[in-house]
Amino acid sequence: MSGRALVWAFRIVPRLPFSFVTWLGRRGADLMCLLNGSSVRRMRANHERVLGRKISRRELRDAVRSHINAYVEQLSFGGSVGEKLRARVDLSQAEEFLRLAGEGPVVLALPHAGTFDRVGAAVCAQGISVLTVAEKLNPPELFDAFLKLRTDVGMEIIGVSPGDSVFHSLLEQAKGRKNLVIPLLADRDISGTGIEVEFGTKPALVAAGPAALARALNAPLIAGVVSDVDASGTPEFVRLEVTENLYDPQVEDSDVPELTQKWVTALLPLLQRRIREWHMMQAVFVEDLDPERLARARKRAAQKGE
Repeated sequence: MSGRALVWAFRIVPRLPFSFVTWLGRRGADLMCLLNGSSVRRMRANHERVLGRKISRRELRDAVRSHINAYVEQLSFGGSVGEKLRARVDLSQAEEFLRLAGEGPVVLALPHAGTFDRVGAAVCAQGISVLTVAEKLNPPELFDAFLKLRTDVGMEIIGVSPGDSVFHSLLEQAKGRKNLVIPLLADRDISGTGIEVEFGTKPALVAAGPAALARALNAPLIAGVVSDVDASGTPEFVRLEVTENLYDPQVEDSDVPELTQKWVTALLPLLQRRIREWHMMQAVFVEDLDPERLARARKRAAQKGE
């Protein structure tokens, strides 16, 4: 869906019955699978590398449906079903994570999986602040729509363009705070400073931000996955599943690449169990990346860091 179409969808979808929008989303997802465009083929390749096996047509269809359903839920937040969507989040498997957040900042490394905005809203409702970044989109009205969606439920958002770094802004806004979670979508690098890791069966480039920020803040680092509890398409529960704390500055001194590989390795079993929810339709594995474009991005990032 184009940026302009999404802008209009933000205005129209909240006025429509949720069941109809969900049905429409499923039919759109099925059409995408039938057409088998580049984004669908990329999702298939990404999933197969994480799983280490081929996936079936049904598995691919379910993954594309999940991807479209995430948009459906986001677009529906402003309608009558919005409160149900925000309230129906299962945080029972993240109690230790929330306890740690009460003591100081906690960095949460996330993949693009599930409807993570629903979880952000639920965490805010627990009295815990959510500070995160969001990629600036074109047209600007689209970014503004996503920004409003998140700030309306209490999240603090820093906008970032491809190639930009918001590390110091995050650091300054997080220092000394309690009751704070910093969730970062980190399974894809857009800054040019990514870390190469073993991700399933192949090397991939992921964001350095979670590990670097946890070290700078001397904060816990946890990885997690957001997944649907029910696949019916109704506004049922979503769940946040998390790993144990992966960084304790009192007992270890991991560098950023080592700590990045650590959270990716810990995340992998969760993601494999919830692979249907992984909405990654972009290139993340090194063999899929354009080496010249990657070199230019890294050069720009290095120049900005000077």
